[in-house]
Amino acid sequence: MEPAAAAEAAAEAAAAAELRPKNAGARWKPEDDAWLLDALATRDFAECARHLDRTRGAIIARLCVHAAARLAADASLTPETVAPALKISAYQIREHVLKTAARERSAAEKKAEREAAKAAGVPAAPRARRPTAAAPNAGPADDDAETPPHMRAIGATQARFTPRADPGVLNDAQRAAVAAVRRGDSILLTGPAGTGKTHTVHAILHDTEHRGANIGLTATTGAAAVLIGGRTIHSFLGIGLARRPAADLASYAVNRMKKHAERIRTLDVLLVDEVSMMSADLFTLISKYLSLIRRNSAPFGGIQMVLVGDFAQLPPVEGTFAFKSPEWARLSPKIHELREVFRQAGDTSFQELLHRARLGAITDADLAVLRAAKDTTFPDGFAPTRLYAKNAMVLACNAGFYEKLKDDSPGVPEVVYAPKFPNARSREWGASTGYNEPIALLPGAQVMVSWNVSPDCGIINGTRGRVVALRPTEVVLQLLNGATVTIAYMETGPEDDKTLRIGFMPLRLAYAMSIHKSQGSTLDAAETNLGDSIFEAAQAYVALSRVRSLAGIRISDVMKRSFRAHPEVTAFYANGAVVPAAAGAAGADSDSE
Repeated sequence: MEPAAAAEAAAEAAAAAELRPKNAGARWKPEDDAWLLDALATRDFAECARHLDRTRGAIIARLCVHAAARLAADASLTPETVAPALKISAYQIREHVLKTAARERSAAEKKAEREAAKAAGVPAAPRARRPTAAAPNAGPADDDAETPPHMRAIGATQARFTPRADPGVLNDAQRAAVAAVRRGDSILLTGPAGTGKTHTVHAILHDTEHRGANIGLTATTGAAAVLIGGRTIHSFLGIGLARRPAADLASYAVNRMKKHAERIRTLDVLLVDEVSMMSADLFTLISKYLSLIRRNSAPFGGIQMVLVGDFAQLPPVEGTFAFKSPEWARLSPKIHELREVFRQAGDTSFQELLHRARLGAITDADLAVLRAAKDTTFPDGFAPTRLYAKNAMVLACNAGFYEKLKDDSPGVPEVVYAPKFPNARSREWGASTGYNEPIALLPGAQVMVSWNVSPDCGIINGTRGRVVALRPTEVVLQLLNGATVTIAYMETGPEDDKTLRIGFMPLRLAYAMSIHKSQGSTLDAAETNLGDSIFEAAQAYVALSRVRSLAGIRISDVMKRSFRAHPEVTAFYANGAVVPAAAGAAGADSDSE
């Protein structure tokens, strides 16, 4: 290396050392742990990191250690119930538990190998040491977050938290999307139903937060926003119904909604889930609005955009697709397609049929297969969820069947599970997301889980069950496979505002559901009409792709004309990205959209 270059490198290293937190790599002291847990109520991660002179990633890692300790100490707890108090996500807790277990397994395996070699008289190889610039007496790196002795019981509870879909495992396409966001690319994460888009969103979120970037989590619908721990795009940006010009909205935000304006100015990344349901007009308005507030003429004010959704599923309620906006062409997001289908893993013929259905290219042979599903049967005591194209039919069906159950259960007390709100703002937020309605239940009611309660046990959004017992804060269900599970109240709220909380029972009546609201769910048992009732492009495909196999759906009628793909969507994928072919089931196992 040239002397000048060496001197410059040395200067950069010295500058980096000065910026490195003083306690980076130091062991955690009991008083530091105590201060951190007390401070969470009033301070964010950045403030905690500054006070303790550590990195933000170290703070998150340490909180994951505390979460794991609580899970180990109380078998009734789950990552979802522990996460809110520690201001971290259930995903981060699970990833920590999995990595800890993996390290422990690796260490145990290496120890066993050394002992076996020693018993066989084979000389042990010298252990490699990892070079480090830490002080000789420094402890493990911050992000390794060494577990203190009283917290080392994690192995005993590991089996309960090993997900059916390991959140730490990504396939090549999912890893490429995460890497693209890390590089600073604006992307469209897309792909057919059941390819793991939500799974990848959680990986992007974790990676982005770990790097300390300021990310806004949003979705076009309230239900989708709650599921990712975010807000609706309208609420997050403070644009109301977005009926006024961008200039008027920006002026109002700057002068009257200073908190929203400041949030927008400091934003690094904006994630929008279900972007396929956003109109081109709204896409344009948001880009101009952000540019005005940030005083940056680049698309979306220079914010990195992560757009998520499948345009081959349900379209915007009004207007045309977001990719028709001139701002889409200016942003030019890189398109990352997920092609591996996990929801129908192992059923290649059904995957291929769904691929053709998505493109509106259903064949006569496919129709014959679908018509044979008219005779699908389900376990005794379970009625399939009826998927209707119109919401009026859903309301009538759910009300009718539930009233019949009440008539058949004289003297049996009904239990009402109302949502719980700690404050008035939370109540308003609940109303905006649709999580403000109580649910009344009786034993025998057919219900559906409306949240990924316990992916490790397969209790996810769409899991079907029948009520067998009711308690003040819990509902006992019998699942289709005969297993009995207990569903308790859950708490959720947006990641960026811990004062907004909702406690709710994650169940809904499952006699019927609209095709529109089923998008994003994986259903165990469904019944639908794919004939004259279908009136919108992609409706039939969305309904059919909710189930894992044809054994899980009864189809009362089916017509070829019901399977229509919007020509603009077909052209978009043909020109901007290759429409994914049906794929096998290897890779990260995830039923999420």
